[in-house]
Amino acid sequence: MEIMKKSLISTGMTTKSSTKSAKLSNVTAANKMVSASKAVTGSAVKLGSGVKLGSGVKLGSGVKLGSGVKLGSGVKLGSAVKLGSAVKLGSAVKLGSAVKLGSAVKLGSAVKLGSAVKLGSAVKLGSAVKLGSAVKLGSAVKLGSAVKLGSAVKLGSAVKLGSAVKLGSAVKLGSAVKLGSKFI
Repeated sequence: MEIMKKSLISTGMTTKSSTKSAKLSNVTAANKMVSASKAVTGSAVKLGSGVKLGSGVKLGSGVKLGSGVKLGSGVKLGSAVKLGSAVKLGSAVKLGSAVKLGSAVKLGSAVKLGSAVKLGSAVKLGSAVKLGSAVKLGSAVKLGSAVKLGSAVKLGSAVKLGSAVKLGSAVKLGSAVKLGSKFI
C-alpha cells in the first residue's frame, strides 16, 4: 500500500506534501494525525486514530473508520460504511452503501461487497471475492479467492469456503461448516 509522506488531515484543511495535495473537507480525525495520499471524501466522514489511506481512496458521506484501519490504493467506500478497528482492505476494494465490518477484518484486493453487507470480527476474504447485497457473515469466517455469494446469504461463525466456491441467493449455512473449492 502506497502511503504518501505523512500528511495531516483535519476538518476542512487542505494538506500538502512535496508532490501532491489532498483536499479533505468535513473530516473528523480522532488524533488529528492520519497518513493519507490524495483521497476524496464525502461529508461527515469520521476517522479513528492511526488510519492509513492509500492513493486514490474515495470515501462516501457518513463513512466511519475505526482506529488502525488501513485502506489500499483505489479503495471506494459507499455512503454510511462503518469499519471496526484494525480493518485492512487491499487495493481496488469496493464496498456498497451501509456496509458494516467488525474489527480485525481483512479483505484481499479487488473484493466487491454489495450494499448492507455485514461481516463479523476477524473475517478474512481472499482476492476477487464478490458478495451480493444484504449478505451476513459471522465472526472468524474465511473465504478463499474468487468466491461468489448471492444476495441475502447468511454464514454462521467459523465457516470456511475454499477458492472459487459459488453460492446462490438466500443460502444459509450454520457455524463451523467447511466447503472445499470443488463443492457446489
